[in-house]
Amino acid sequence: MDICQNGLCITVREPIPVGTYVGLSIEPLGFRSSASVRHVVRGVGKYKLGLELSQPVPASVLGVQ
Repeated sequence: MDICQNGLCITVREPIPVGTYVGLSIEPLGFRSSASVRHVVRGVGKYKLGLELSQPVPASVLGVQ
C-alpha cells in the first residue's frame, strides 16, 4: 500500500500480532529485509499492518535522488 525508507503499510487476510518479526521480499524493487509489526488495524475481510523495517530501503530503490 505504502512504503518509505524506514517502514511500510501492507494489507493481509489474517492478523499478525504486534511485535512479531516477519521476513519480506519486494521483488519489483529488488529489496529483501525483515520487519517488526508495529500496528494492526482491522478492516472488512482484511488487516492493515504498519511495519518497521530492520534496515532502511536505499533511496535508489525508492526512486529518490
